[in-house]
Amino acid sequence: MPSEFGESLKEFKENEFYSLGHWGQFFRYDGGLNNKRIKEFRKTWEFPLPILLGRCDLDKLFEIYLD
Repeated sequence: MPSEFGESLKEFKENEFYSLGHWGQFFRYDGGLNNKRIKEFRKTWEFPLPILLGRCDLDKLFEIYLD
């Protein structure tokens, strides 16, 4: 990702539970479930990882990925 995106990351604290940022953290990279994070969530009813939101201009993405 462009450095502009990384520099813009902020924790997202809204009660929007439909995003992949919330529910995607329970999946492993291979598509399986991360049981450790699921157990942690069931104990505390809090998401184990912070949800980060970042922004950057679309042109910055094009510069990196369309070269």
